[in-house]
Amino acid sequence: MRAVIVVAVIFAVLHFGLRYWVAPNFGEDVKARFVERLTYIPSFKAPGDQDGGQGSEAALSEANFAAWLAKPGNEANRRGYAFPVLFPLDILFLVALGSLLGMASLLLAAKVGAVSGWPAWVWWLFPVAYMVFDVLEDVLLIALLTAPSLLNAGTFRALTAITSGKIGTVAVAAGQVVLLVLAATAARFGMIG
Repeated sequence: MRAVIVVAVIFAVLHFGLRYWVAPNFGEDVKARFVERLTYIPSFKAPGDQDGGQGSEAALSEANFAAWLAKPGNEANRRGYAFPVLFPLDILFLVALGSLLGMASLLLAAKVGAVSGWPAWVWWLFPVAYMVFDVLEDVLLIALLTAPSLLNAGTFRALTAITSGKIGTVAVAAGQVVLLVLAATAARFGMIG
């Protein structure tokens, strides 16, 4: 239990530190970490564009990402996004989040009789998959941020696929924790075995 608390504190410090202290130093776009969310580029939004969604001039696309990479005066922001935002801070963040999700799942599953005997790898499958996708995303992003000429249809497609995999696996891993919290609570009150 102590390890889960320590990892949760590390996760929280990294989350808030990246979001409010480090990333904002490299501009509005890096603060939003737009590429890692597959949304839109904040600095490309036109007045009145509420969400920057599909069809918006700011929607993330290969062309918009290439334009952002080539934007005059953006070199320091690109460099800052790569180092220290992605490496080492996002690497530390993804390890903390993945570890927290896996450890919490394992701890909670032990409190639910119906699943307490399941092998540990079952509870670590999605947290580890999330960490793998996030590391792959970081490596590809660092390559693109430091060498924009590597961006093409294939690398952009790979980036969006990897990012989608990251978002999907972290959502499943978080959902797993939520379900186990509900099951452990139900077990505590004798509602399930």
